Amino acid sequence: MDQTLHQIGSLVLFQIRTLCVSTVLSLKLGFQVLASWLTRLYTELCNSDHKQRGGTKKDDAIGSEAQDWVVIGNAERKEAQSKAGKRKKKPSAQTTTPDLATPASSSLAADRSPSGNESSCKRDSTARQPSQSKGASPSESLCLYEGIVRHHRVHPVSHFFQYTVRYALVNLDDCPEWFQKSSADLHMSAAEAREYAGSSGAVWLLTNPVSVGYEQNPISVYYCYEDRDAPPSGLAICIAEVTNTPWGERVLFTFDPNGDLVPKPLHVSPFMDMSSSWTIRASPPGEKLELTFIAKHPDLGPYFTASLQATKVTREVRHPEAFLWLMPHKTALWIYWQAFWLWWKGVEPVSHPKYVNGSEYQIQVLDRAKKEEGLDRGAAVRKEALRSSGLSCPVFKWRSAGGPPWL
Repeated sequence: MDQTLHQIGSLVLFQIRTLCVSTVLSLKLGFQVLASWLTRLYTELCNSDHKQRGGTKKDDAIGSEAQDWVVIGNAERKEAQSKAGKRKKKPSAQTTTPDLATPASSSLAADRSPSGNESSCKRDSTARQPSQSKGASPSESLCLYEGIVRHHRVHPVSHFFQYTVRYALVNLDDCPEWFQKSSADLHMSAAEAREYAGSSGAVWLLTNPVSVGYEQNPISVYYCYEDRDAPPSGLAICIAEVTNTPWGERVLFTFDPNGDLVPKPLHVSPFMDMSSSWTIRASPPGEKLELTFIAKHPDLGPYFTASLQATKVTREVRHPEAFLWLMPHKTALWIYWQAFWLWWKGVEPVSHPKYVNGSEYQIQVLDRAKKEEGLDRGAAVRKEALRSSGLSCPVFKWRSAGGPPWL
């Protein structure tokens, strides 16, 4: 008991130290961004005020000169019309000049405008070209979701909490550049996910991306489809990527999104043993998104439920990184805070099985997976259907989480 508390305590202290450092860096970055924005705003206001005061005479001169051109053009037009009526000839070359008389003021003003304004207009039009010419819409590479995570435990004490979350659903075949730089290396690629699950279509990843150098993902889900349409359709199979805190371990396994029974493959909570099985269900991502985990214990029955209910963000989000800012930090704080309350309520921590029998628990998980197929007839039928389609269910893979703070 004392050894278990010491192990958990040392790991938690390391995680809290990393979290504090990342939080300080994020606040520093936030102040830098705010200062930069205020400086830019002040500069723009000063430039605007300077133009209003100093550019009036010059603008008046340009306007009066343009009016002179209009008057001259009108006179030439009248003269040309009178000559054409008398001589009954085609209009001379001079008559083409008055056709430009109406827009003369605007064209002249553009030609005579300060070079700085002209170049800025060119820069603005050039800057808009990539977004207009880009064929893929934002929905084809990234969707954002807002929702609520709920945890409910009924044994050995009653404990419930919920908190708001934001998630990114990323098309792994067409990752946004910011995600490619910060988070892509921490997850499987689209090709790796297809090979792992045995699917052949699009792969979308629901995850909490790295923010200010910090990652905290209790679970990420790969949605593997039968085709590569946009938006995708025909959800075939899912891959769960579960990470425990604070040990920095990760397990991957496939499951049927319509409902599946999987033996608990990882020591996720220090207040639960490894005897439970997880009933998992995941809805295809759309306007709504749902993910449910129910822990069933052989002696206690279904005593723990975790769920995610989220709604797709339809408003325009120009900076997804800002939208998801500090979400890993918030998740970590909730994990540690709720763990403290469970301990305060008298729930005794359970030692990690790797400290007892090494990796033997992983072999036991594989054995239990074979036995539970026979116990859950519905799950067995679904898995057999998946296998007949060439898909794998379930497949477990254990590895280190890697990346910050799992260094």
